[in-house]
Amino acid sequence: MRNSGAPDGPRFGSQLAGQFDSLPGPAGPTDHKMPYRFGYLPPAVCGDWGINPTTMRVVFDNASDIGVGPYVLRADYRSEDHRTTLITQIYGPDALRFYLLREVSFGADGEVSPEGFETRYNTELANEYGNLASRTLAMIGRYRDGVVPDARPAAAVAGEFEGLREAVCERLDAVEITPALDEIWRRIKLLNRYVTEEEPWQLAKDDAQTERLDEVLYTLAEGLRLVSVLLHPFMPRTAERLLAALGREDLSLDSAQLGAVGGGAELGELGQLFPRVEAEAPAA
Repeated sequence: MRNSGAPDGPRFGSQLAGQFDSLPGPAGPTDHKMPYRFGYLPPAVCGDWGINPTTMRVVFDNASDIGVGPYVLRADYRSEDHRTTLITQIYGPDALRFYLLREVSFGADGEVSPEGFETRYNTELANEYGNLASRTLAMIGRYRDGVVPDARPAAAVAGEFEGLREAVCERLDAVEITPALDEIWRRIKLLNRYVTEEEPWQLAKDDAQTERLDEVLYTLAEGLRLVSVLLHPFMPRTAERLLAALGREDLSLDSAQLGAVGGGAELGELGQLFPRVEAEAPAA
């Protein structure tokens, strides 16, 4: 493992401070080394989690476009055709990667389950992160014609974001991957509370609150930008989609501070980051 030390270098995302250069791949005739970028869970750390083999199996596909893996298969052995569902094909690899790194502390024993995955997908990914993104972009589109207002971040929120970049880098340098993700998610919850408390839809009704509305909308857009930069190693595709919709695609550590980027960006289309997935009916 290479520790780059200072958190203000130009690299972030898949080339993160404290990144792993490589990890051994599965045993095989070639005994090859597999390139490993942080954010892609290596087979070496998965092992046997004591998962009931009749309900869930962990397998790996080295040729997969998600890098090292993993794929998680759900099989319903109660149905006649014993259909197997590839979770990454339904929910996407980012959602699975997030769940595994959030549910079980990296390097520790723990339990995972389809029910636990679906709970985190719905409550944290869809409701907290995805809904925050949808609401923020929708309000900027409605109240500011799709352009992020030029303002300063709200002081109360800025104080909570102070030192976040350094905290995340320190956690990752110490290979404390789950706590690093926890640091970021605390700020996502904070931004959701901020929306509820400020009620920008009410501010928009009062012309005297124009500057305050600008501050709220800028703070939300800038907060989303920052957490998405820091989430890139965990959920690269999702983070890149949201950053592109925000009109700010810089992934460098230099930009990973609240207020580092001003307003003026024109928003793009986002769609649903984590759409609701309806369970399939059992085969007749």
